[in-house]
Order: sequence, then structure tokens, then C-alpha cells
Amino acid sequence: MIVLSNKQLEELLPSLAEEHPKSRQLETMVVNRLENRWTWPGTEFVVDKFPDFGVLMCRPIKDSPEYVPWPWGYTVTIYCRNAAALEAAIRREDFVNWTQEVLFWAIAADIFPIVKQRCEELGGTDPAFKENEHAVVHLLEPSYVSKSELPDGFHLGQITEAHAKQITSEWTHGAGHNCLPFFRYLLRHKFPSSGVFTHDGRLVAYILYRVDGSMTHGFVNPDYRRLGLYQVVNYDLMCKTAALGQPVSYASVRSWNEASLRSYDKLGAKRIDPTLYSLKWFKDKITRKMQTVHKTHTVVWTDKTCGDTSTATDCFPIIRKRCEELGGSDPGWSENMSRGIIHLLRLSDLVKSELPGGFHLGEITEAHAEQINREWKYGSPASLSFFRYIIRQKFPSSGVFTEDGRLVAYILYRSDGMMFNGFVHPDFRRLGL
Repeated sequence: MIVLSNKQLEELLPSLAEEHPKSRQLETMVVNRLENRWTWPGTEFVVDKFPDFGVLMCRPIKDSPEYVPWPWGYTVTIYCRNAAALEAAIRREDFVNWTQEVLFWAIAADIFPIVKQRCEELGGTDPAFKENEHAVVHLLEPSYVSKSELPDGFHLGQITEAHAKQITSEWTHGAGHNCLPFFRYLLRHKFPSSGVFTHDGRLVAYILYRVDGSMTHGFVNPDYRRLGLYQVVNYDLMCKTAALGQPVSYASVRSWNEASLRSYDKLGAKRIDPTLYSLKWFKDKITRKMQTVHKTHTVVWTDKTCGDTSTATDCFPIIRKRCEELGGSDPGWSENMSRGIIHLLRLSDLVKSELPGGFHLGEITEAHAEQINREWKYGSPASLSFFRYIIRQKFPSSGVFTEDGRLVAYILYRSDGMMFNGFVHPDFRRLGL
């Protein structure tokens, strides 16, 4: 693949502008790079050939210390002029770094089967994404989008980095360890956004802007829905980006999200016919097949990022070395990370802790799995399946509930005999739960 200079990117812009809507994401990313605003560090633009390219892609620069991972880690965005070009490019050794998980972000639905097939050929799968799911693309321009008035008692205000934790916690997928740094980067570097605040300063509705030009992560607090606040923040952000030189904004909405689809219809946004253009995602995950250096056969090495989590310290260097020999690494774990200190609990040795008034012990059921997954800082679709299994199979657990039935403290039991995933809701700490 050919890494493009800024001068070469300038040469591509006129053709990208003529190939909307499919080229809009990459065109916006290129424009932001050339204007040195709203850029993403540690990334590069590559093509299969120049200037008459068939595939244009933005991808992380290999081993770049500047790269800020998207919420799902190593993320690439592709614009493809024709399927044959992608069929050829995706089989090149220098296409992407296949030795790690790759998220193919918001790719056109018509080329999705090519990406999915290649990932599966290499042993990758992604159980988190549904086969029939896609995102409907909407275009927003001040000339035809209806202005939405702000109800009394609210005001538009500035979203700052201090709100990153709130946004992370309110996002459906916010439990991943890359999410908080991702939102912090957007807000610290003044990516456009729009937020609605109550009179006492609470952020209750918002939408952000992403490096690919998408209006994204729109959210309205459940207590303040049906007031038109989602339309307000969309209209406000559209006007901000237009004033800053991006005349047309766009947003993609999952096909099952009827509430958001209705909101964009009320705004007057132009919905692109999904049969002509829609977006899909695929995260190449789980098992990777890799050729060893001195052998001709293929070895299969399971995902290094989730195995051997409780390895004895004296054995750890051996396992780490072997993983690295096979191309594995885990940047999420530091060399000097503190060791897990083991505690043994015998009934005869322990002091009984009394339950404070207003609480009771109760049964944790499979209905609580999503809450537990959301409250775990490493929660993911895979861990949700794990929690559902151990609860469904009646692994021992303990939970403390409030009088109104809220689960506010708990600990689970794992198949290796460990008591783990202990958690107490922040509002109920220091009570001995």
C-alpha cells in the first residue's frame, strides 16, 4: 500500500468531492488533516495505487506512540471505488496489521461481505455484530433542516473534558478501556459538540463530532426525553460545523433505533436510501492464524489479550516470551503492573459483617448480567456472555439490594474457585457492604 503525503492527498480531493455519499467519510478526514484541525494522531492515509486508486484507507501507523485508540482499539476506515480493487488489496500483506484485532469502522454495506470473508479466512469472527444490522445515513444542511427551539429551563453550554466520564458511563459500549481516553481526546482538543444543561448545570443531552465528520454519540438523559432536546443538539452542532467550513453534516443511525430515526425525520434530515448506501461494522476478533518464521505449517494461537490472566508471577516471563515470539502483544498491560495479591478466606478465621438497615441479601439473576458487565471497567460483549453463563448455571454469588430492589453490591464465583468481580455502587460505599 502507498502511504500518501499531504500533497498527494490534495490531489485526491477533487475526485472525492464528486463521489458522495460513499466518499464523504474519507473526504472529511482528508480535509481535516490538510487543514490541521480535528485530526487523529498516529494515523496515515494509504491507497492501493496512485493517483487512480481503487481503495483509500485511513489506518493507524504501525507502532506509533501517538496513536489514540478508538473505543474498540485498532480501527480502520475504508473508501472503495469498486469491489474488485478491495478484493485484491485486502489480500496484500501490507493492507493492515493482521496480528491484532481490527475494527473495520463504518464501511459501506455493499463491500461488507468482502471484509467479513477475509477476516473469517484468517480465523477472525465478531459475535457482537448482527448479520442483518446496518446504519442508515442522514445528511443535515442548514438550508433544509428545521430549527428546534430550546424549552424553558434549559440552556446550551460547553461540554468540557470534565464531562468525559459522564459520557463514557452513559454510552452503551462505554465499558471498554479505550472509551474514556477517546472521549477525553475529543473534548480536550476542542472537537465540535453540543450540550444542553439544566438551570443547575447538569448536562442532560449532547452530541459529539468525530474525526470522520460524523455527528455521533448523541444521548438524552431518560428523565428529559420527549422534550425535543435531541433535535436541539443536532441542529446546534450542524450549525457549528457549517460555520467552521463543513457545509453538510451527517449522522448514521442503527436500523433498529426507531427513536433516533424519528428524530432525524422531524429535523428534516435527508435519509439516504439504504439500498444505495448504508454502513456496517466488523471487528476481526478471537483467533488468529499466523505463519511461524522457521516452520511451514500454520499455528493457531488464541487471543493473547484475554488468556492467562491469573498466571503465577514466576511463570509469567515464559508465557510472555512465547506470545511475543508468535507476534502477540498487549499494550494494555505494563511491564511493572502490580501483582495480584492472593487472600485466603476460611470461615473459622473471618469476622462476620452485619448488614446495615435498609438493605437485604438477595439472589443475583441473569437479568443482572448487563448491569454487572456495564459496571466492570473491562466489560465487553464477550464478558457479557461470560457473566450470563455463570449466573444462568447457578455459580455461587452474593448480592446486596436496597429496599426498592436495586442491586448495589455483589461478588461472583468463578470456575477456578475464585471470588471475583466484587463491586459496590459509589453511592453506597463505606458502609461495609
